[in-house]
Amino acid sequence: MKQGWWVFLFVLLVTWSPESSARKVMYAMPPEPALSESLRFSVVEPTPPPPQPAKRSGGLALVVVGPGQFLDEQRRITYRQEFGGGGLAVGLLFGPLGAGANAAAVQNANEKEAGALRGRFPFTPQALMAKALQARGEASAGAQEARIVPSLHVTRDQDGRLIFWAIVDVNIGAWNSRYSSLVQGRVPLLDVAQGLPADGMANLEAAIQAAYARALDTIAADVAGTLTGFKPMKAELPALSPRFHNTVRYEHALLLEDRMIVRGFAGAMPASPGGLGFMGVLVMPIDAVKLR
Repeated sequence: MKQGWWVFLFVLLVTWSPESSARKVMYAMPPEPALSESLRFSVVEPTPPPPQPAKRSGGLALVVVGPGQFLDEQRRITYRQEFGGGGLAVGLLFGPLGAGANAAAVQNANEKEAGALRGRFPFTPQALMAKALQARGEASAGAQEARIVPSLHVTRDQDGRLIFWAIVDVNIGAWNSRYSSLVQGRVPLLDVAQGLPADGMANLEAAIQAAYARALDTIAADVAGTLTGFKPMKAELPALSPRFHNTVRYEHALLLEDRMIVRGFAGAMPASPGGLGFMGVLVMPIDAVKLR
């Protein structure tokens, strides 16, 4: 979609500063030197996210789409989508007021849809991660501990189908990163809101568990230094930004037989699973990628 480029340029303009322009872009890289020991994954409790007060500018409250709506009591499953409002045309036509109206419409849609989904998932990210770890078997003696926090990010496409990202925040010594693994397949939002049948929910849980397993495999290979061959690559990743997506040149991309791995930006991992964003390492099934 051509709109994506305009939105990207707008974000660059409003976030630019002399200090930020002087900083070099840092990508999510594995620890150096590579670890020679195997990993022993241990699930730890996350740090509660700090409260975020409303921002104001010139006495006017800014409407900011937050990191997402929580769908579970443990606050480890979040929902955020991009649809609603008049889109780019309204923002350009009415300026800041139009942009604010668009943001408010998107936020209202988020709250309404999150309300319909809240409590509809009878599983927890921790439980599905435990199953993925059990399937890996016991770690070898002397393995290096990798502390992980699993979470789940949910969004949707323009056809109202839910997209799931299995997120793993990992910490090994002084090194930390985030690995976001796209879950294979999409599920209609209305079906989930009305209550999936037992077999449908079992299939969804199995798909999320498999995504966690792919994330763990990627982490283990990455820190061991065996993920090699990253290079610039042009691709379209609709699941990353369902409303605004276009062909982008990714500087660090690796194409394997069944998946594509992209290194996003490095940085401190937020306490909340929140928005996905282009942060950490993205792991996607090959059929979810449009190579250009």
